[in-house]
Amino acid sequence: MSRNDVVYVTQLDNQRLSRIDLPMLGEADSVEVGLIPTDVSFNNAGTEAYVANQFSQAVGVVHVATNTQTSSISVRGDVFEAIPNAAGNRLYVVTNRDSLYEIDRASGNITRTLGLAGTGQSFAWHPNGYLLYVSTFSGGTAVEVDTRSMTVSRTFVTGSKAQGLGVTRDGSELFVADEDLGKVDVFSLETGGRLTSIPVGGSPWGLAITPDQQQVYVGLVFQGEVVVIDRATRTVARRIDTGGAPRRIVFNREGTIAVVPNESGYVTYIR
Repeated sequence: MSRNDVVYVTQLDNQRLSRIDLPMLGEADSVEVGLIPTDVSFNNAGTEAYVANQFSQAVGVVHVATNTQTSSISVRGDVFEAIPNAAGNRLYVVTNRDSLYEIDRASGNITRTLGLAGTGQSFAWHPNGYLLYVSTFSGGTAVEVDTRSMTVSRTFVTGSKAQGLGVTRDGSELFVADEDLGKVDVFSLETGGRLTSIPVGGSPWGLAITPDQQQVYVGLVFQGEVVVIDRATRTVARRIDTGGAPRRIVFNREGTIAVVPNESGYVTYIR
């Protein structure tokens, strides 16, 4: 989801992105991209999108105004996710080589590499703009990376398959979904300690914090549900039946619509 409420949804087996222009629901257009696109992120202006073309071992650069992939940046290994920094001059990419790569956006060259204790899956920025949180689904952790030095400053252990994660807007808490252990861990970013673990009754994968910071939406990939966690009580407040296999979750700026792509071939809109 861009700041302009443009949504790109990857069509994993079709080498395409579906475009949704909220508040209109449904596909407005599509973009031809690389092999097995798995994730999309936007720059702050919403003018460019970066698609992880997993089996192309590349990050595709999509020009949003023309709805075309205009270039491709090669990486080492099968890429799972790519995210820009706030300035838009760097991209951070994780692949199945258990590494985090920093890429100069202008040249497309890898500038620095950081080894991870597992394969990276999801990203979240701290509001300070230089701390990047990376989940490692094969390492059972989320790591805090100081991108100024390209070093791991802290490690948060979930115990098994760490998947989606999110950081609160005030930088106080980190939420991490653990798929195999059926829980969402909440860590204090002040102390680094685990505050609590919230059982969700399934296999959590995608995770997103609502724009008002009051709730956390978590997709249960094998149960066909999205659970809504109340941040204040640390409990599941609601369960929403989506069917299929819900994956990543994004919200529009106002927080009035959640968009949930589903691996079974459709998108669920939650108001």
